Amino acid sequence: MAEVASQKRVLIDKANSSMFVMICIATALVVFSAFSIRALYKQSSHRSRVIGAKKTAANQLASNDQEIGKLISAFKAFDETPESVLGTSENNSKIVLDALPSEYDFPALATSLEKILTEGGYNIESIAGTDNELSLNSGSGSQSPVPVEIPFSISVSGTYDKIKNLPVDLERSIRPIYISSMQVSGSASNAKLIIDAKTFYQPGKTLELRYKEIK
Repeated sequence: MAEVASQKRVLIDKANSSMFVMICIATALVVFSAFSIRALYKQSSHRSRVIGAKKTAANQLASNDQEIGKLISAFKAFDETPESVLGTSENNSKIVLDALPSEYDFPALATSLEKILTEGGYNIESIAGTDNELSLNSGSGSQSPVPVEIPFSISVSGTYDKIKNLPVDLERSIRPIYISSMQVSGSASNAKLIIDAKTFYQPGKTLELRYKEIK
């Protein structure tokens, strides 16, 4: 009788051991499945975000491609007109670039002013300004450029009736010119006019290719 009870105990212990092993295996499978499902979900969500971002970028590129075509057509129509906006044979693109250059170029500005003063018959005393071309043009472009001031001063002499017309003659410049101050001295027959003014240039716009990380 004792031997039978002992055999039953051995069978029960084996059964308990087997049950424990099965429970451990089942628990491990459940935990592994949970982590696997979580990892697969995160991977699926990431791929969905990547696909969505790619579709957005593709749609933007398609839209940009259409706009580029329109822009090219509009530019050709503007630039290839028989007569420019100034009524000359120059291309409108060159006129626009001369009016608002993309670089700080004081020597070119001085040459333009000298031409206006010479054609106007003024006695040029001085054309002064600061040539900051190297320092101002050394920086990189911007995605949203804004006009930058180029200050300068002009000094001319002559009769008062002559030099008083200088502000009007400066309007003949293709560049936008803002007069800050004017000083007149001398007599009606021998007068001197000093004008402090500023014009502008606008740095070129840069196109930046950016990479976006999808998390």
